Amino acid sequence: FAEEETYQNYIQEAQQKLANGGYTVNTTIDQDIYNAMQDTAENYGYLLDNNNQVEVGNVYMDNETGKILGFVGGRNYEDNQFNHAFNSTRQAGSAIKPALVYGPAIDQGLIGTESRVSDYPTKWRQGENKGDPIVNATNKGTKTFQTVRESLEHSSNIASYHIYRDILDEEDDTSFVYDNYLKKMNYPDTDSWTYESASSGVTEVTTLQQTNGFQALANDGVYQEGYLIDSITDSSGDALYKHKENPERVYSKQAASIMNDLMRGVIDSGHTTEFKSDVSNLNYSLANADWVGKTGTTDDYKDSWLVVSTPKATLSSWSGREDNQGTDRDASKRTAQYMSYLANSIYQANPDSLGADEDFELDDDVKEEEVSEFTGTKVDDNDTVEVDGSRMSVPSDTTDSYWAKGTPPGPSFKFGIGGSDNNYEDYWKNGPEDNNSDNDD
Repeated sequence: FAEEETYQNYIQEAQQKLANGGYTVNTTIDQDIYNAMQDTAENYGYLLDNNNQVEVGNVYMDNETGKILGFVGGRNYEDNQFNHAFNSTRQAGSAIKPALVYGPAIDQGLIGTESRVSDYPTKWRQGENKGDPIVNATNKGTKTFQTVRESLEHSSNIASYHIYRDILDEEDDTSFVYDNYLKKMNYPDTDSWTYESASSGVTEVTTLQQTNGFQALANDGVYQEGYLIDSITDSSGDALYKHKENPERVYSKQAASIMNDLMRGVIDSGHTTEFKSDVSNLNYSLANADWVGKTGTTDDYKDSWLVVSTPKATLSSWSGREDNQGTDRDASKRTAQYMSYLANSIYQANPDSLGADEDFELDDDVKEEEVSEFTGTKVDDNDTVEVDGSRMSVPSDTTDSYWAKGTPPGPSFKFGIGGSDNNYEDYWKNGPEDNNSDNDD
C-alpha cells in the first residue's frame, strides 16, 4: 500500500466486493446512541457557532473494549462529507496533557498530586520559539508555585512545560514519552513529541486518537484500540474477519487512578469548562456521574477540545472552523454547552452505556504521603531552609499527596519542578498567594 495507485486499486476492489459479494458487516455501533448523536449535532450544533459556522467531530467509546458506540462526523453530511471524527487531524491543545505530561510523570514517580511546580513567567529554551515567553491562555504566569493538581485544573502551559522538561531531562531521552507511552496508544509517529512545545499540544491528532488516550486512563491504564468493525461474514455465514482484542498496558493502575482523581478536579472545579453545571441544568442525575476529563484550545481558538470519561465510557468533542481560522475565547463555553446536550442525548438513548452510577477509585497500591502544604515535600517538625542568607522554617500545615511510585523528596530551598532561584526566593518570602488566579485553557 506504499504506492498510491496500488492502494486505490485495492480500495476499489474491496468496495466492489462489499457492494456485490453478499457480505454482512457487523459493527460496534449502537443504533439508538448513533441516532441520538446525529440529532444532537443537527439540532444543537449551532451552539458551537460564533459569527461563523463551526464544524464538529465526536467519538463515544466503551472503555473496557474500545468499541465505538457512536460518532459524529460533522454537522451535515449533505453539506460536508469529511469525517471529523476519524480523518481530520488538528492540534491537540491542552487536552494532550494527561496522556503526554501528567500521566507519564506520575507513572515514573517524578511527581505527586501536591508536588509544587513553577507557574512563574519563563521562556522557551529551544526551537524556533527560543527566547519567547511561554504564555497561559490569560496570562504569562501567576508568579507562584502551583500544586500539580492546581496546575492541571487551571491548565497552566508553563507548569506542563516544566513537568515535560523534567521527564525528558530525567530520562535523557527526548523520545522517551512517545516510545514508552504514546506509541502504545497509536498516537502519530512524529518528531514533534520531542519538542518542548509538545506539552502545549502542537502535535496534530484525530478525534479518535484523542479519545483513545483518555480511554486508556479510564480503563485502569490499559489501552484498547477503538474499533468499528466487529466481524465480516460472507453469503454463507462464514466469518472472513473477526475483531481480536489486543489490550496494552500503558500506565500502572496506580498512575491511571491518580490521573482520574486529578481530572475529576478539572471537571468539578469549573476553572476551564462549565460542562458539569451545563449538564446539571439538563439532567441533575447525569451531572452526578463521576465525570473526569480535560479541555484544550489552540492558538487563536482555532480548535476547541473537551474529552470526558465515566468509568464506563469516554466521550470526546473537537470543534473548529473548516478553514482553520480562529474563533474567540468563548469557544470552550460553547463546547461545554454542546457536549452537555450530547451527553444527555446519549444517556436518554442508552443510560447503561454511561455507567452513571459507577465511580473511579484510587488503586489500593497508591501511596498517600503526608507532605508540607507549602512545599509538597516530606514533613519534619524542625524543617528549615536557608533563604537569602537567613534560616526560614517550613510552614507546619500538611496535606496528603498521592504517589504512584517513589516518595516525596525531603525539604530544600528548591523544592519544586522548574523555576529560578529568584522564583524560589520570592515564594519563600511571599507564599502561594496568587494560586487562585485562573489561567483558563
